[in-house]
Amino acid sequence: MNNTYWKDGEAYHRTAIGAKKRPAVFTSEIIYNLLAMAIEKYFMAFFLSHHTTPENHTFSDLINAANKIKPLPPELEADLISLEGLQNICPIFEAYHRHTPDAPQIEKMYEVTNDVAAYCK
Repeated sequence: MNNTYWKDGEAYHRTAIGAKKRPAVFTSEIIYNLLAMAIEKYFMAFFLSHHTTPENHTFSDLINAANKIKPLPPELEADLISLEGLQNICPIFEAYHRHTPDAPQIEKMYEVTNDVAAYCK
């Protein structure tokens, strides 16, 4: 396991958890991005421990690369794809778009981040 990426993932994850106590400072978009960074870092630690890297860092790219090593649980894959749609900032063929996540989507993002960490360990 690449400890640098893993530690970075944990740091983003902890910050997002602490952000729940400071809603005036941490908007749902900021929390989404903190959790997305945690997810990316957890996956990168996983990939580097398997001597590979994804083609890109969108959730779809991370899913595709991870499935080549160890299949993701179908529900986790579906959740990641659903959450990726909230902020499609790296599209190849479609226009950039962002949607402000609502409270249930942010709660789902916390759950998915925990699931990704468990998968990548």
